[in-house]
Amino acid sequence: MSTVGVKEIAAASADTVLGTAATTSLIAVNNSASSKIDKAGDQDWWKVTLSTGTTYTFKLNAASGSSLDAYPRLLNSSGTQLQANNN
Repeated sequence: MSTVGVKEIAAASADTVLGTAATTSLIAVNNSASSKIDKAGDQDWWKVTLSTGTTYTFKLNAASGSSLDAYPRLLNSSGTQLQANNN
């Protein structure tokens, strides 16, 4: 099982991660990355290369004191949703 993690941080001052399939933000398997959800409705999309037949675990961690209610979604390269978890 591989893990890919993304967490919210409070230090970013501008929206630097696009919320579209045009994102240039990359994350490697077994690594983590940080970004900031700037306002309600903001989306940060990350590109990752995954292999068929491998199980992956995605973790999202809100910054201390954050009320973030994350809605992680897995999309293919065309932006079509493959999986989602809104709990």
